[in-house]
Amino acid sequence: MRRDASAELALLATVVIWSLNFTAVKVGVGDILPLAFSVVRFVVGGAATVAVVLWREGWPHFRRADLPLLLAAALSGITVNQVAFVGALSVTSATNVALLMGTIPIWTALLAVAGRQERLDGAHWLALAAGIGGVVLVVLGGAPAAGAGSNLPLGEFLALATAASWAAYSVLIRPLMARYSALQLSAFMMVVGTAALVPFALPDLVDQHWGSVPGAAWVSLLYAALLSVSLTNILYFTAIHRVGAARAALFTYLEPFLGVLFAVALLREGVTVAQLVGGAVIVGSVALGRPRRAEVAEPGI
Repeated sequence: MRRDASAELALLATVVIWSLNFTAVKVGVGDILPLAFSVVRFVVGGAATVAVVLWREGWPHFRRADLPLLLAAALSGITVNQVAFVGALSVTSATNVALLMGTIPIWTALLAVAGRQERLDGAHWLALAAGIGGVVLVVLGGAPAAGAGSNLPLGEFLALATAASWAAYSVLIRPLMARYSALQLSAFMMVVGTAALVPFALPDLVDQHWGSVPGAAWVSLLYAALLSVSLTNILYFTAIHRVGAARAALFTYLEPFLGVLFAVALLREGVTVAQLVGGAVIVGSVALGRPRRAEVAEPGI
């Protein structure tokens, strides 16, 4: 198999794993308290990632001057991101979360402009406005599909906070990518971000009765830790070095819709026409308005 084809298969596998993760985590937080789930997930997944980094690249050394930026990125990309992510999936549907995660590039562009890392022309601003219109369609169209027991406004706010926190991580980590490998940065983020998450998760960790957790929840936890966190880091960043970030980014456009398909097929969640239209508008606006210089930090929730 040619080099590019194997890299593209790795990218496709990565996006499929990420897309199924919305359903897996939704199943898991149904029986495991949300922040307890998240901490265990990142302890296991982070340990596996650190082991791979030590094996492939040796012990990473970070400049002291970079520590404030590294810490800010870890808090945004892991700590805040995971509080919002598991919180969203505990109160609203995996469908809503998957569709709203498609806004990550929109938030990234806005934050990059605010941080003076990029300048957008009129066409890009128009694309961003269209993407925001897509978000409105997803939010307004999601009420009939959310299901009984959901808390739609809170869930969708947390889903957008998940996307925004990952976007902030992408902007913060950008200058660091020139000095450190993607796997070294991922390992640092997981260790530090998870350590900062533990104090928030202590009540859930104390209250969780692990002996009563059913098999399906354990499977979802292992999937979210070993596949969605650890394996995809290796597959994605290895493939990027072969085909480039621009081509790799094209595969991520599939994630919101594959996420919806898995949620509908496996969780029997409903989805409205307005939501699908809104998701298509978000993805279309991102594709049309994406800056020419693609970034590496793609959504791996």
